[in-house]
Amino acid sequence: PLSKVIAREGRLPDRRVVRIITQILKSLGEAHAAGVVHRDLSPDNVFLVRQFAEEDFVKVLDFGVAKGMGEVVPEADRLTATGLFVGKPTYASPEQAECADDLDGRSDLYSAGVMMYRMITGQVPFASQNPVQVLIMHSKDNPRPLDEVAGHPVRKDLSDVVLKLMAKQRSERFQNAAEVISALQMIEEAGYGDVQNTPVVDKKATTAIIPPPVPAAATMIDDLDAEDVAPDDVVPVDPAMPGSSVAPSLTSTP
Repeated sequence: PLSKVIAREGRLPDRRVVRIITQILKSLGEAHAAGVVHRDLSPDNVFLVRQFAEEDFVKVLDFGVAKGMGEVVPEADRLTATGLFVGKPTYASPEQAECADDLDGRSDLYSAGVMMYRMITGQVPFASQNPVQVLIMHSKDNPRPLDEVAGHPVRKDLSDVVLKLMAKQRSERFQNAAEVISALQMIEEAGYGDVQNTPVVDKKATTAIIPPPVPAAATMIDDLDAEDVAPDDVVPVDPAMPGSSVAPSLTSTP
């Protein structure tokens, strides 16, 4: 799984990030063309395999909580009335955090942007001990600049792709996977001759500034699959939380 590659290697080279995310987007593009939203995209659900001596051949797995675009879930099958959330808030889109019923492919694109952010910087954009707070951050907060988190200059064209994927409003993101792939192809064509993954040097101290490790909270419930969630893993959402815009629940239904 990509999650183990990131844990083992930390920040990945730009070329590898573009190669991996392009294949993820091709898979998402196929799903979206079929009217399906993944809803649970994360590094745990992306596997890198060797196929015909080709490294990093990507498979996107676990469509167990996927939902058809425009699909209406019968009231009897919903968990929203119980005020419960089940899933991975670390990679949730703002509209997922707000429990929107009209999710479309742009929600998955946001999650792909979070994955890119983590591959490039070694950290997720939003982390907290409180999963509900993470959902609020996705809904309201802007991510820190990639350069600042990575501890080295991140090429602007790559950073621009990530930040556009992670725009709060769906209308401000790439509108489909093909648009993102086209932007990534331009990065490929520009080449990777520039210096990358070089630690930022503090000229005063003349020592490299080493970026902090990924917070433990960043993997809060990343390892949970919907079918493995026990009652204790279900997080009650308090609608009365000050400043919270999170609706009573998010539902992961088969």
